[in-house]
Amino acid sequence: MEILFVDDGSEDKTLSEILRIAPQIGIGYKVYHHEWKGLGYSRNVALTNAGGNYLVWVDDGTLIPRDYVSKHVEFMESNLNVGIARGFIAAYSGSNFVSTLENLAKLSFGYKYAGGSTTVLPGAAGSVYRTKAARQVGGFQNDIKGAGEDTDIAYRILKAGWTIFITTNGFLIDYNTKFKQVWKKSFWYGYGAHFTIHKHIELRDMIYKSSPLSGLIEGVLASFLAYKATQKKLAFLLPIWYFLIRIAWNIGFIRSHFDSYGHIQ
Repeated sequence: MEILFVDDGSEDKTLSEILRIAPQIGIGYKVYHHEWKGLGYSRNVALTNAGGNYLVWVDDGTLIPRDYVSKHVEFMESNLNVGIARGFIAAYSGSNFVSTLENLAKLSFGYKYAGGSTTVLPGAAGSVYRTKAARQVGGFQNDIKGAGEDTDIAYRILKAGWTIFITTNGFLIDYNTKFKQVWKKSFWYGYGAHFTIHKHIELRDMIYKSSPLSGLIEGVLASFLAYKATQKKLAFLLPIWYFLIRIAWNIGFIRSHFDSYGHIQ
């Protein structure tokens, strides 16, 4: 195993902390630092320089169990057609009301798809990419500065004939603790989705699935799944939660349109 640190132009103490902590981990590591170039470019740095057969993406707030990597490597060694495998986001009691709701909102995906292949395109966090598959499709798109780079490459990997599989191995994400952070991230996702949909017009149904009304309906279904899994009555606020974050997503999407982000590719 090796750990690849890619610092995308941080201006705080991130790089110095990496250089201080990395030698203490006891695993081979590489550190890359460059001026801000965005997610697509930075993930390509990892993909280009990875020495192994698999890349496990550990994004901000991602908490993986000790056996997460070994279980997924074992799974992918036995399933050579799988290009991307991802565990499901397990139940996690956040540090406050907002982070708990954020986690509950993600639980339904895991309980709905875990243990099977899917055409739903997973985010990079917690995903295990077969480096061969990611390199075969040309890696990530450097022009994607913000969100959507993982959706784009996952779709291309799927189109290339590889399978995407959601395993029964759980991982955790320590979500945002302020609604303002959640709103900004949802806006960011919508902004990036505009680029991806212009590139892959066949993904345009994402627009309808991400509408506030669709979010309200999806939230009702998610609330029952989340309550069944956790017994938290807070789960029944998910319809309102989904509705609000989908509003942010759509505002981001519209803003991206007026900025012409993705119109010329």
